[in-house]
Amino acid sequence: MKQQNKLWLLVILLLGLAACSPDSSGSESVPAETEEPSATEAPTETAVSDDEAEMDMTEEPADPAADILWDTEWTLVGFGPNAEPLPAMFAGNLFLKIADGAVKGNSGCNTFSGDLTLTATGFSIGTLWSTVMACLDEGRMDFEHAYFRALGDVTTWTLSDDTLTLLSGDIRLVYEPRLPEPDANLEETDWVFNGSGSGTGDAAAVTSPVNGTTATLSLAGGEVSGSTGCNLFSGSYTLEGQSLAFGKLLHTMKACEETVAGQEAIILTGLQKVESWEIDGNQLRLHYPDGFLMYVVVTE
Repeated sequence: MKQQNKLWLLVILLLGLAACSPDSSGSESVPAETEEPSATEAPTETAVSDDEAEMDMTEEPADPAADILWDTEWTLVGFGPNAEPLPAMFAGNLFLKIADGAVKGNSGCNTFSGDLTLTATGFSIGTLWSTVMACLDEGRMDFEHAYFRALGDVTTWTLSDDTLTLLSGDIRLVYEPRLPEPDANLEETDWVFNGSGSGTGDAAAVTSPVNGTTATLSLAGGEVSGSTGCNLFSGSYTLEGQSLAFGKLLHTMKACEETVAGQEAIILTGLQKVESWEIDGNQLRLHYPDGFLMYVVVTE
């Protein structure tokens, strides 16, 4: 009996050991819900970096029609709540150009420039800088102030055919492409002094005419005459291509206010040193080694 009990005990022990042994295939089962896909089952979508994701969200397709903004000088043809046509004295003289993240132009009296932020519909100029020469025509200065205020407050632009419209509050500034104008003639043209420059290139410093003065210049048949804004002068000149030289200039000896006398010295000294000239539209520059004199055509 004891021998039989020992035999059953041995059978039970053997069954227990069999239950605890690993599967004969050597693999361990894993719950299905916790299985992860193998490398070949991974998603096939291309990963996108943070920078690329941001670009996809912010980048807009370029508008080919807007290219004309960068290659055109624009002439102001309408200004005001209803874009009223400009008075004759301003017509054709006010223009702007957009290039290299900036806007620059001429108010018909002073030149201006400023940094520009341009979007699909947005138009915003930073600080607007301008020269400070006095405007000769009655009413021109008041108009210039209104124009600069409106231009500095522009928020939106639209382009329809060849017409550019800038919106500034309830003011509309309407521009059309500026037509190339023929260069004025050096000789037999009435020129008015528009400032002087010292230095060359980007380092040039420009000085505006003294307020309240009108300095003139006229060349014809080898004879030059004009005024400094105080005294009259005359003399001779020689012209060969783009080379220009003035002979000794004679001038009246009227006493001038200090600032006007300074302008007179710049003009007379500069003219005696002139070596070359260039004209762009209605603007004349007389160049000498360390600077230049600027003149514009007198407008009616």
